[in-house]
Amino acid sequence: DDLARAIAASAAERRDADATERAIAASIATEARVVTNEVDEAYEASLRADRAKDADRKAAADAANAAMEAEAARIKAAADAETARAAKHARYAATPEASGPFAKRVRVRLPEGPPLSRAFLETDSVAAVRDFVDASGRAPPRFALVAPGPPPVALSDDAA
Repeated sequence: DDLARAIAASAAERRDADATERAIAASIATEARVVTNEVDEAYEASLRADRAKDADRKAAADAANAAMEAEAARIKAAADAETARAAKHARYAATPEASGPFAKRVRVRLPEGPPLSRAFLETDSVAAVRDFVDASGRAPPRFALVAPGPPPVALSDDAA
């Protein structure tokens, strides 16, 4: 009888020990899953942050490139305008003023400095006068040629 009780108690202790071991193993597995999930979530968050930083860096680099391209285009446009102005200046410096009965003196007032004056043929276009004003290097970037008189008349480039 004592032996049977001892065997039963031993079996009960063994079942309790097995249950405790299973509970500990389940707890360790659960803790491992929690840690793994936390590590995975932290990795994903870090990856999202890195991707956002990369996108920000790319956007900043694209903006810087666009600004450099715009500045290069502005510099090229200014250089092209200066080249065109120099060519007009050379053309007018090398060409004598019109003379004779069909020559008319044109005087152009500018916002600053003395007026420009040159004789043109009656058949010369307004574009020729505009080129002469451009060639002076004193003309504003945008200007209009206006014939005096009541009322003033704006002249188009294709007018003769």
